[in-house]
Amino acid sequence: RPRPLAWLASRCMITTEQGALTTLHCATALELAGASGRYYDDRKEKRPSRLADDAALATELWTRSAEWVGLPA
Repeated sequence: RPRPLAWLASRCMITTEQGALTTLHCATALELAGASGRYYDDRKEKRPSRLADDAALATELWTRSAEWVGLPA
């Protein structure tokens, strides 16, 4: 009997090795030695979503996260 979740995962998800490729590329590519603060997907530099560039939202997330774990914001 087929397992629906396993079948779906095999069709929609990538392997651990495939998931590590972009991280390994960023960590070892000589042309990226001085790069910082950039977003990469599938070993290519991409523009992050509009929400990822929202400084006010980032500040709010930082503050709330600190509060949730009992640290000073």
